[in-house]
Amino acid sequence: MEEEFQIIPNNNEQASLSAKDLFFKYLRFLPLFIISIALSLLVAYIYLRYTTPIYSSTGSLIIKNEQPLKGSDKFDQVLSNDN
Repeated sequence: MEEEFQIIPNNNEQASLSAKDLFFKYLRFLPLFIISIALSLLVAYIYLRYTTPIYSSTGSLIIKNEQPLKGSDKFDQVLSNDN
């Protein structure tokens, strides 16, 4: 035989809980919360600081100007230093 259990919340308890009561209920966990955030940030910093990067990329661009400047080509004007 299977028995079914249902949990019915008591609406009177939920209605009487104010924001101030809720704040003071969890205020005692505030130091634990701050310590856990600080510890996780420290571990993340150490991990990122001392881990070698997996991917690195480098690039170079060689521009050969075989033709003299015509003056009408906007792309060549941008790439040249003569304005």
